[in-house]
Amino acid sequence: MFKDLKRVAYQVPDLCTAKQWYGNFLGIKPIYDSSVAVVFLIGEVVLSLITSPNPLKEDIGRVLAYWEVDDVDETLRATTN
Repeated sequence: MFKDLKRVAYQVPDLCTAKQWYGNFLGIKPIYDSSVAVVFLIGEVVLSLITSPNPLKEDIGRVLAYWEVDDVDETLRATTN
């Protein structure tokens, strides 16, 4: 089953503004910073900001979560039943 949340990725229309806002809000600097993505490490979880001129709506994939699991197939079966 689910063990840990590993990464959350957001598509953002303005990467520079998002980087500044999250950096100020979290009180930390990014561990990776490029023109297409900015990555913050919050404890053991990675927050990725990914540039997108036309981000998808939240309900169709703009925000992605990546989980650590013991067995992908077992977890998939458990979540689709």
